[in-house]
Amino acid sequence: MTPKTQERLLKVGLYASYAFIVIVFLFPLFWVASVSLKTQSELFEVPPSLWPSSWQFENYWQVLQTTPVLTYLWNSFRLVVLTVIVTLMIALPAAFALSRFQMKGKNAFLLVVLMTQMISAVVISIPLYRLFASWDLLNNFLLILAIYVAVVLPLATWFMKNYFDTLPEQMDEAAIIDGCTRWQLLTKILLPVADQV
Repeated sequence: MTPKTQERLLKVGLYASYAFIVIVFLFPLFWVASVSLKTQSELFEVPPSLWPSSWQFENYWQVLQTTPVLTYLWNSFRLVVLTVIVTLMIALPAAFALSRFQMKGKNAFLLVVLMTQMISAVVISIPLYRLFASWDLLNNFLLILAIYVAVVLPLATWFMKNYFDTLPEQMDEAAIIDGCTRWQLLTKILLPVADQV
C-alpha cells in the first residue's frame, strides 16, 4: 500500500468518525423535533417511530396559546445576557490584577478560586432554594442573576487570568511609558489584542 493510499484511507476514516460523532450529538435534537410533531397516540407507540405519520405543527401553536413560553424565553435571554455582562465587568479587572500585580496570598487565592469549581451547582441548588424560600426571596430576578454570576465568575476569572499571563509584559511597560493608566492599558491595549487572537 502506497503512502498516498494510506493517507487517503486515514482521511476517510477520520471524516467517517467525525460524521459518526456529529450524528450522535445531533440525534437528540432530531428526536425532540420529531416527538414535538407527533400526535399524542404516536408518542406512546412501541416501538417508537423515527418520523411522525403526520406533521402536527399545531402542537407549537397550542404551546404558544396555553403557556407563557415566550415570556420564559425572554427571561432566559435577559438572564444570560446580564450574566455575561456582569461576569465580564467583575472578572476582567480581577483577572488583570491577578495576572499583573504581585500581592501576598495570590497563589492561595487562585487555588481557592479553582477549588470552587469542584462544588457542583446541583449540590448547592437545594440548600439555596430552601434558604431563599425561608427568606421569601423566590422568583426574584436579581437573586437568580447573582447566583448565576457567582457560579460562573471563578472559572471566568481563572481562564482570563491565564490568558493575560500569555501576553508579554513588555506591552504593559511600553503603554505605561506612553502615558497609559492601568485601566487604559487593560481597555485600550490588552483587550483589543485579545480580540484579534
